[in-house]
Amino acid sequence: MSDPITRSAERLRSARSILAELRLMERWAVYGTPILVGAVAYELVVAPDIDIEVYCDGPRIEDGFEIVRDCALLPGVKKARFANELHGPDQGLYWQLRYLHDDGQVWKFDMWSLRRDHPGPVARDLRHIASFCCSRSARASATRSPGYTPRSRLASRICPRRPRACFHC
Repeated sequence: MSDPITRSAERLRSARSILAELRLMERWAVYGTPILVGAVAYELVVAPDIDIEVYCDGPRIEDGFEIVRDCALLPGVKKARFANELHGPDQGLYWQLRYLHDDGQVWKFDMWSLRRDHPGPVARDLRHIASFCCSRSARASATRSPGYTPRSRLASRICPRRPRACFHC
């Protein structure tokens, strides 16, 4: 898997498989509206990392602990973390799981429970930029370009339709 496009596609398949196995979206849906964000949502998975934001009327510690408890009982889940950031700059509850996949790769889940009226910035607002801005091939080609970083000038050139709005910028 040395080719970045192949590696990204394989990791995307793994991410979807793990999400289905852990049923995180369904578990969080009991308490709010879970939204897949980050690299998996963009279909450009470089690192084994899955990000979820959950929008609810009021984030509750006990709801997240119930989900983390249920997941911790599943094979492969190796670690869990929690942080109460309700009164911090992120204004939410943070949950993290570490999952050991069958292929030996450790996946990190970052999950934020946020109020529906969260003032932002939040990752859910960035999901749509990638969908109208870049084609899948343009996003994938970014990882193959020498000197590419998400903030590089090269990043703004990979999106021919909206270079200033591109999520790479």
